[in-house]
Amino acid sequence: MIQALRASFLLTLLVSNAYSDSLTKLWQNRKTNSVQQQLLETVFPGQLSTTVPSQGASSHWNTSLFPKGGQWTQLHPSIIPLPSSENVQALLFTIALRKDPSQEPYSMATYVLQEGQSHAQLLSTGFAAKESLQLLPWPKQRAPFILLKSMMADDPPTASFVIYRSADVLQNNTAPCWTHKPTRDYIELGIATHVPNTQPYLVERRQIGKTMSKNNQGFPNQIEFNIYQWTGERFEEEPIVFDQWLKALPETTWQYKPILIEN
Repeated sequence: MIQALRASFLLTLLVSNAYSDSLTKLWQNRKTNSVQQQLLETVFPGQLSTTVPSQGASSHWNTSLFPKGGQWTQLHPSIIPLPSSENVQALLFTIALRKDPSQEPYSMATYVLQEGQSHAQLLSTGFAAKESLQLLPWPKQRAPFILLKSMMADDPPTASFVIYRSADVLQNNTAPCWTHKPTRDYIELGIATHVPNTQPYLVERRQIGKTMSKNNQGFPNQIEFNIYQWTGERFEEEPIVFDQWLKALPETTWQYKPILIEN
């Protein structure tokens, strides 16, 4: 009984530390095992083993793997502080689950932890084989958008893209402002302005026939474009009226690419 009470007390202390510490402090110490475990505990309270964590085969992530039942869990290194690294009010992070430290993740999910909260809120669907976060800076707008990229390990792989507005996430609103339905085509995104000193577009290049397989991407047999305009609330698709302009955009425009699958 005493041992059970002691274990319960230690668990409560560990979980409470995850939000008694300021998120700014957690962000500053995100590379330490203790902070990584604290963040994982906001998703899996009391489910992580006290066994010493392992770097495993994923040491290129520079985060530790922690035992969780018969599997392993790990933080992806792309942790994003909002609204800034000096004044963190929310942390966005992605968690991977592995059946073995030497294997690729079979599931990844992205969460947001608000200042003062003890439990992180699920941001993504949690069914992807791979996920990653990127900031999407928007011209003349102080706060960047958040781009969540997901990859399903289908055959061939299926990709999806979701964009969130930073201000919405900070207000605990996790509704996206743009969603690209899952696709097997190779999709790239960018930001471009057609006429100087006008509002930019979110631009999309779809390479049909090219896959997200790292070892067998193939070649596109057709290339299509889409453009989306920011309305102040969401991105809405525009009729394609600048086809030649889109084809002539420099390659550096397409900065936001899909995740590739090892197969």
